[in-house]
Amino acid sequence: MLASLSIHNVLVFLDQQIEFAPGLNVLTGETGVGKSVLLDCLGFAIGKNRFPSSPPISGDHSEVSAVFHLPSGHKVETIVDELSLPSMEELMLRRAVAPNGRISNYVNDRRCTAALLGRLGECLVEVHGQDTSRHVMGPAEQREWLDAFADCGHRVAELRSEWERLQQLRREFERAEKGRREAEAERDYLSHACEEIATLDLKLGEEEKLSRRRSELRAFRRHGEELQQASLAIGSSGAEGMASDAIGQLQTMRLAGESQIGEAVEAIDRALVELNEAGRLLAEVQAGFESDPHELERVDDRLHTIRHLSRKHNVSAGQLPELAHSLDTQLADICAQLARSDELPVAVTKQERQYNQLAVNLSAERRKAAKRLDQRVHDELAPLKLGAARFTTEITPRKEGPDGLDEVRFVAATNASTPPGPIHQIASGGEFSRFMLALRVCSVSQAAGMTMIFDEVDRDVGGATADAIGRRLRLLSKETQVLAVTHSPQVAAYADTHLKMEKQSKQGLDTTDVHPLADDSRIAEIARMLSGKTVTGEAEAAAKVLRHNAQAASEV
Repeated sequence: MLASLSIHNVLVFLDQQIEFAPGLNVLTGETGVGKSVLLDCLGFAIGKNRFPSSPPISGDHSEVSAVFHLPSGHKVETIVDELSLPSMEELMLRRAVAPNGRISNYVNDRRCTAALLGRLGECLVEVHGQDTSRHVMGPAEQREWLDAFADCGHRVAELRSEWERLQQLRREFERAEKGRREAEAERDYLSHACEEIATLDLKLGEEEKLSRRRSELRAFRRHGEELQQASLAIGSSGAEGMASDAIGQLQTMRLAGESQIGEAVEAIDRALVELNEAGRLLAEVQAGFESDPHELERVDDRLHTIRHLSRKHNVSAGQLPELAHSLDTQLADICAQLARSDELPVAVTKQERQYNQLAVNLSAERRKAAKRLDQRVHDELAPLKLGAARFTTEITPRKEGPDGLDEVRFVAATNASTPPGPIHQIASGGEFSRFMLALRVCSVSQAAGMTMIFDEVDRDVGGATADAIGRRLRLLSKETQVLAVTHSPQVAAYADTHLKMEKQSKQGLDTTDVHPLADDSRIAEIARMLSGKTVTGEAEAAAKVLRHNAQAASEV
């Protein structure tokens, strides 16, 4: 609910604080007093209008602020959350214009963008007038209007969720198809690389061991003859044989009693043992190298394979097992991606069926609701001086989208002789305003928590039609706050709160003042609206009758 509007230094307003109340607030005043300026200021505060181009009253800065009281759970709360503001019952939208024309925007004195103010304003205020409400009659807005009347917002929300899921799957499918060829090539490469490393079956420290063995084998090949000569030199044909001969020759002398010879024989015996051990070791070495004449070739081949794979993958030989694990992981991911891409067409088809079923069900609900809305609006037209008019909610197929498969158009004909057309094109300003009033009366639940503004919706009508407009504005105000700018005494008579605008001279300047009227003053203002500048006794009596009848009708 709009609680107050403050205007500082804007055209005819110097410093004006206007308080509003629940129910029907009526704003009256003579022509040219600034009613349109007031609405423009409100529109500016909530981010809908530009700042008035005419110069302000003084050279000071200009400022407009609108305070709203919010019921719990108001839809504006989701937008307020973007500012990280705490939960609140009051929201103030404020815009200040510096003398150089720079505009600053605030929500509860926290800076924000004009776009955010506009989004807040869309949730807080709805304006209907001769021209101002025609923009709400686009295809999307008409569909939303019908959905609100049908009370199928939950169905629309569910459909939008399914649509987003469908679009996500389609995007995934498109990306998967685009990357399938690359993924398949990557899979083949990874499979080959993993197989190569697995076939290698590299053991821990194997390269170092092979490298050492190759060095030994190559050394043996280079020095094999020296090893053989060394073995012969210490064997039975060499040192060992000569030592044995020496022992035989010395043994005779030992037997002859040469004691020192015995010590020499024992030393030669010990030498023979060492020579024998050396010969055995050399024989083992020689046998180890000569047992497999092709070992060096095999070691060379193995080392070449290991080092080739290391160079190929730009890692050391010791890192190949770790690389194999990494490649296995990548291969598993690629295979999972390809498996997912194989499943996506099925998932897309399933999601399309689910979306289409929900969309068809929503279309059926809309068509049922359209018939009810047409009848309700038809019943409202005659009292609003539109008895010859026809109103139809047209639903035609459209391309699938987040809101379903339906194009919704409000079509009207203002009399029997004219062909029907889009309501915002076929109706004149006054007719369109009354069509909108009829529509709003039929779907008042959609406006819950908003401030409805009707700007001279009663223009060019009077008498019973103006009274019918007043009744409907009062009916709307039982569900949501209504602000009506009017020149009609019949409409003013239905007001819960009557605000009058008057020109006055303040600080040597011609300005406009807005103030609430008490009961007596209200009768006087209605009488002025009936009779003009000179208020007669008959006009006052008629004003009392209008007020009494309006109050009686409101109680029914």
